[in-house]
Amino acid sequence: MVQNSGNVSFSGFSYVRNNWLSSCHWGTYGLVHEKNNAKDSSGAPIVFRPKAWSIPRYLFGGIIFGLGWALSGACPGPIVVNIGAGFAGYIVVLVAAMFGTFLYGVLRDKLPH
Repeated sequence: MVQNSGNVSFSGFSYVRNNWLSSCHWGTYGLVHEKNNAKDSSGAPIVFRPKAWSIPRYLFGGIIFGLGWALSGACPGPIVVNIGAGFAGYIVVLVAAMFGTFLYGVLRDKLPH
């Protein structure tokens, strides 16, 4: 990706490599802590419970998430970065993302988990 200003430039390979390494790091971190009886800050054990496999949950959740991502044109993470970079239109995206999070909290008990 190369920005128009020419200030930031990186090859596609290094971008993929860095993200892949980061994903591997956190995945390994999770596995190690799951296997070693990890505890939270209060000392209680962290327990991972498997969820039931459900097509509607992943299908509808993925469609809603993907539509929001496609319509905003940005991964949810850098929304604030885009606002800081001067793209004021992302304020609308941030408000919509926060509203979606609130709406999920309201409807959570009625959704297929």
